[in-house]
Amino acid sequence: MKANCKNCGSEIEYRDSQSAGTFCSNTCQGEMTVRRKFVYGSYFSPAMRRYLLKARGLQCQSLTCHAPYGYVDTNPRAFQIDHVNGDREDNRHHNLKVLCAICHCKTPTWGNGNASKDFPVTENKQIRSDILSVKKIEAIKPRDKVYKVYDRRGLYLQIYPSGKLSWYYKYVFNKKEKRYWIGEYPDVSLQEARDKNNHLRLQKNHGIDPCQAKKNRIMGIYFPEFPTLKRSQI
Repeated sequence: MKANCKNCGSEIEYRDSQSAGTFCSNTCQGEMTVRRKFVYGSYFSPAMRRYLLKARGLQCQSLTCHAPYGYVDTNPRAFQIDHVNGDREDNRHHNLKVLCAICHCKTPTWGNGNASKDFPVTENKQIRSDILSVKKIEAIKPRDKVYKVYDRRGLYLQIYPSGKLSWYYKYVFNKKEKRYWIGEYPDVSLQEARDKNNHLRLQKNHGIDPCQAKKNRIMGIYFPEFPTLKRSQI
């Protein structure tokens, strides 16, 4: 019997005693597994980096690259993956760009937002032009099903058919996707939600799971190894 590979589309043959043909090789099966991970909230693995470099080629994608037509190298280590909107948990294809080290350090999303007179910001100036504003939130209308409107750094607004708006922080901890309920709008304003979101990200960066910390706070437990946070703030 014959079928087409779900990854490359090539024709494959399989016996009647076997299950329906799906992939022509283990390589195709592995590539399909990696392709499915390019979503928001996933962990950007080395396998995803290898796949991205193979699909786009070993060439800098910056339009203002110092090398004509983009820097080219045969060594994959010469290139870095840039998250355009500054959210490293947003691993969708349109948010990932292959850059050389020089072009990457010129972007506002490199390191701690590095920018100096030697390496001025020359691109991605409107990097967060699509984030939420009070005007945009007031214009949101409910739909038949629940849907989400993302802000930045894992913060999003979930809209219910009843018209209720809830703030959530979406993050990955120990390679598991989680979300933290912040509050409802307008009880929690946009700025308050962002401040709380930054605080939760600080917790996560110090190795503390925000959801687990919330459970521990309810149980009266706190983290003495994290002195920058008071017990009332966890």
